Amino acid sequence: MTNNEQAYTVGCPNPYSVAETVAGKSINWTTKKDVIDTMAECFGITKEGYISSDSPLQSPYDGVDANGNACCLSEEEAEKRLTAFLEKYARPEKRRTTKLNAPMTAARTATAKKPDSSTSQELTQAEKRKRAVSVLLMKKAAGIPKATLAKAAKSLNKVDKNDGPHTPSGMQWRDKGYFFNEIAMWSDVCQNSIGDCYFLAALCSVAYVNPFYIQNKTAMRYISSGRNTGSKQPNTPWHSIDFYVPGSGAESTASWSDKKKSIQHIVVSEEVLVNTSTGFNYGACGAKEKDIRTYGKRITGTKESWDSCWAAVYEKAYAKFLERTSTDRPNMFSGTKTDDKNGIVSGLIRSGSPEDALKEIMHTELVTTKTLSKMTINEIWNIALAANKHPTCCSIYSNTVKDSKGKEIIRAKAGDKNYYENTLGLSVNHAYSILGVMDYDKKRYIVIRNPHGINLPDLKKNPNVYHKNWGYSFINHEDNEFHNDWLSVYRCVSGTDDPLTSGGLFLLEVNEFKRVFDSIVYYTGSSFENYL
Repeated sequence: MTNNEQAYTVGCPNPYSVAETVAGKSINWTTKKDVIDTMAECFGITKEGYISSDSPLQSPYDGVDANGNACCLSEEEAEKRLTAFLEKYARPEKRRTTKLNAPMTAARTATAKKPDSSTSQELTQAEKRKRAVSVLLMKKAAGIPKATLAKAAKSLNKVDKNDGPHTPSGMQWRDKGYFFNEIAMWSDVCQNSIGDCYFLAALCSVAYVNPFYIQNKTAMRYISSGRNTGSKQPNTPWHSIDFYVPGSGAESTASWSDKKKSIQHIVVSEEVLVNTSTGFNYGACGAKEKDIRTYGKRITGTKESWDSCWAAVYEKAYAKFLERTSTDRPNMFSGTKTDDKNGIVSGLIRSGSPEDALKEIMHTELVTTKTLSKMTINEIWNIALAANKHPTCCSIYSNTVKDSKGKEIIRAKAGDKNYYENTLGLSVNHAYSILGVMDYDKKRYIVIRNPHGINLPDLKKNPNVYHKNWGYSFINHEDNEFHNDWLSVYRCVSGTDDPLTSGGLFLLEVNEFKRVFDSIVYYTGSSFENYL
């Protein structure tokens, strides 16, 4: 693939969120000694299988044809390959013992607690693998137990090929929080099960440079109760969010090919897509929910206690923009782009380009992408240095290729998927935000944020990531005046060295950044920090 083609493959969902979606429950990741093995168990496979480079779990529909070219598999081909992979690495069934010396009386039998069929705790490993196939391939039943489906039955809508509304099985649309609790913070942007890292990384970078831009570019609207929008809350505030249709190179906005260089006003309610059984967002969430998810808790309390919902609403508005649809419940599926026998079609939001996303959010053509291998270290440094005034992103691309034995593996620039995720602690086929640079202890670092809002566990072992206790004085930093949100970044890299509580932030040495990342995308116009 060329770099331009690779740019449209960026769309890595949050692996923690995907594992929870397959498991059908929240997981307290902080109590797990081996996070990767816990993820593998959610799929009913061994850790070896989960980290293998031939794993199709991340992109089940990506394949290689007979000529060695990348291709999109049919649902039948994808299901066959995925099922074979899961069976190859099948996890052994757990032994279940009974106490022979303590027979249950009739009274104890009658009062015994029955297993909760709405979670995967009682599922066998084989049942987990079967469910994983349904969830990863976005099949109509989505592998959700009948008990859970019954709770969501009233909210389910038939998914069609046109205008929607779209509500996946086991999900519902819910108004969870206020649009802004205070202001649009970069830390409010945390990705979950939708493969739209390219968009959320861009949104995070814009919010970091100028949070007032997000706030001032969003208009309040009210929709009359007579309008057929699919929403159940017509008399509550709606928001008009504007996206720009780039003049060229905007593959992700092909639906607007007849409206190039125009501004489109997308009006949406504050309803966002949530998992019925856990209450967690299917798409973007904020830092509070990310923390609750990390510690395996449920969403409780009033709307005031939840995250501001602007990031999730922006994400929904973007999906509505891409689909060019009038429904308030657009297609946000993150699976195949082709129809399956049930008529389910993936949403266009599942993958795209950070360059397009920055143009669409910022309403400009002044965004460019450069290949890191063709740049000097100083050129990379200077672009990252200006990221506090010029929204900037970076990407790691990956391809499915065949090795010398004809085995399909996922490979990125500096190695295969296993090397990136389990040695470097970096996700492949993924876009990140760049928030600045740090010249510290005779080393130069790029300040990077993972839009997942959390990092892979093996990032802690990466020798090229900053791991020392934080001893940098913000007050005495000569550049502290132009770092408008820099203090909050300092707090997130405070030396805890814990990927689970990092907020997605980490510092990577600039030479290593050039070696393992593919491209850097940045706004080339005048300073954006005070632009409204």
